[in-house]
Amino acid sequence: MPSTTGIELNAPWRLSARNCNGHDRAEPIAFTRLFSPCAPKDYRALFIYLSTGAGIAGVDARGAIAEYISLFPTTKDNDMKTLSAEQRTHFDEEGYLLIRNLLDVKADIRPVFDEYAEVLDRLAHELHKEGEIASTYSDLPFGKRLIEVYRDSGRIHAQYFDCSLPQLGTRADSPIWVGPQVFQALRNDKILDVLEDIIGPEIFSNPVQHIRIKPPQDTLQNDDIDPRIGFVAGFAVGATPWHQDNGVVLPAADATDMITVWYSLTEATIENGCLKIIPRSHNAGVLHHCSSKSALFIKDEWLDLDHVLTCPMSPGDVLFLHRRTCHSSLPNKSDDVRVSLDLRYNPIGQATGRDVFPGFVARSQADPANEQHDASAWAQDWYATRARLASEKSRHTIAGTPMILCAPETKLFLIIENRRHCSFAPIKIYDVGVYN
Repeated sequence: MPSTTGIELNAPWRLSARNCNGHDRAEPIAFTRLFSPCAPKDYRALFIYLSTGAGIAGVDARGAIAEYISLFPTTKDNDMKTLSAEQRTHFDEEGYLLIRNLLDVKADIRPVFDEYAEVLDRLAHELHKEGEIASTYSDLPFGKRLIEVYRDSGRIHAQYFDCSLPQLGTRADSPIWVGPQVFQALRNDKILDVLEDIIGPEIFSNPVQHIRIKPPQDTLQNDDIDPRIGFVAGFAVGATPWHQDNGVVLPAADATDMITVWYSLTEATIENGCLKIIPRSHNAGVLHHCSSKSALFIKDEWLDLDHVLTCPMSPGDVLFLHRRTCHSSLPNKSDDVRVSLDLRYNPIGQATGRDVFPGFVARSQADPANEQHDASAWAQDWYATRARLASEKSRHTIAGTPMILCAPETKLFLIIENRRHCSFAPIKIYDVGVYN
């Protein structure tokens, strides 16, 4: 069974604690010493079960540390495919579950990354042919190449890579990438096994799905600073403010048992913009979301920021989030990109919260013949949706709030019709949304 720990057990009583006081260390260490520098606030008792020659030792350690630390027994409930009873309970109580090494880098991560490298190559050649960039930068690795393409063209081309359409303003030629390896990522059996343990064997691939390619926040020097959060933020650039995934879809999905599946194709570090979460925040219901110039967000004063957990992740690690767990991401202050997949799933028959977009049956014990296994058919569903939306010009829906386009067409106004959002200011079309 994959490890679900935020620390690595190198040998009995030898722990490698990452991101404690901002540095790595690997040394034999007493549990009290492990927690004390990182836990200035009382949080709750965390029981760490460590298998030693003397048996199982439980230690009462109080405090929220920079990276969640949990070590569960590997005994698995016979009724579940992957998760132990402890893991399932952890998800229900804490609102998230981080499973280390669930995916295989060679078999599961590399094919998706390589497909996106081909997409970048195609973009670079198109822009070069059109005279928008001076070079295709084909001698550079993926991250450096993407940064140079963005800088040379003066634009962020996130939609070119995304596996979903724009939430408004869709045109007949709006870019979208729905390649076969992305489809296989959505259908990954290891992920579906975990989901089956959480929501049951009737699993629908929710169309709220994105590739997140987060370049360094200084990629484009003229990017605006979002005054609400203090960082460059917008269409896949910069920090992502606090939000719930339930809060940025239509209210019809409030009762949907939606699970967010987030994993990185590259290292996701504190420096390059990994996620932050607030455990147990899912118990507070759907919180009020406001809109800034770049994204929907929850105000800091409404959140328990004393207990934030930062989640550095490596390729192969997978984070499962309850739909109402509050989370955000740090800005990318590194010199390379952070690439991740941000996927959603829910039980078949429940509202997706984005019903204008096509989802599919990923797994069905009751009706296996209804499962979608054809990557080309899935892609065609998205192309057909693009054509339909491009012909509908009068009204758009975004993030659960109806919109009306107004002059000039580069701006819009929110029409407030539900409890979630509290803005009436004009915002850029391409800035609206949430980008982890």
